[in-house]
Amino acid sequence: MRLSLPPSFMSTARRLLRRRGVVGVFWGAKHPGEGGRNHVRVHVQEKIDRALLPATRVLAKRIDGLPTCVVGVGHPTGQDLSLKQQVQPGGEQRFSTLTMLARDDGRWRALVSGHGTLPIRGGALVTPYDGAPATEPIALHDVSSGMDLSGRLAAGRIAPGLDFAIVDVDVPDGVEVELTCPATGTSRPRIRLTDLERDEPVQHYSSRSPAMHTGRAVAIGLVDLKLDDGRQHRFTHLYEVRGDGGPFSASGDSGSLVADLHGHAVGVVIGGSAPDHIPNRTSYVLPFRAPAGSVPPQLVPFFS
Repeated sequence: MRLSLPPSFMSTARRLLRRRGVVGVFWGAKHPGEGGRNHVRVHVQEKIDRALLPATRVLAKRIDGLPTCVVGVGHPTGQDLSLKQQVQPGGEQRFSTLTMLARDDGRWRALVSGHGTLPIRGGALVTPYDGAPATEPIALHDVSSGMDLSGRLAAGRIAPGLDFAIVDVDVPDGVEVELTCPATGTSRPRIRLTDLERDEPVQHYSSRSPAMHTGRAVAIGLVDLKLDDGRQHRFTHLYEVRGDGGPFSASGDSGSLVADLHGHAVGVVIGGSAPDHIPNRTSYVLPFRAPAGSVPPQLVPFFS
């Protein structure tokens, strides 16, 4: 059974997210890895025994004809990085932004993703950057090769809900750059254009350290992601992923490319439930493909 959302899901999810303590609503398996019918999985900050809750806060066992289950995840969080923090000389090094590197028409370009990849002013992303001169400096670090790169911001905020930026990268003459993406085994993988199957394996190469992490897609839905400064951002199309034998991702992995076992690029890690040390910690993956099924054309140079 696929993870495709039933027609009534989005209205149900929006209604549930208005309830106190609810931070995410997903459509998927009741118990990850154990099969069974699909449920509306309601993510809450803290799971409380039904007997201790007032009647007005008890979640019905079925909503709009769909069976429900409640999952305690804490408060989903993600990194909040700003472009200013990234480019300040001697400032803190950020490892969670370089997703893909490609050579296109004789020039090097990097696909950068994560929270706050773009400048934030007054609590909002400065958008768009497409067509603007590539003058904003940005510093990158490739964990797999250990290489530090510099460049200029060429485009940003590729599409609503997709917080990506494209950087024109300066690669010195004679420097060999390994383009093969560890998670896919190729320099320009195909983008996954279909939803993941329930319990389908996925993998990503950590942005923080050269290590491969594997897990399985549990559900698909929407979540309110809390950033470090307390701001909330609602993502309407995310996969819930559980790791094999441990967390699928940890703080700092935002922007890591996630792939299926066929080497097709699914999307990027964008957040997770807290805290990091919980063994069954939920990770959230933002697909490259938008909910309508389209892929932003600016991403095409990075994929076949």
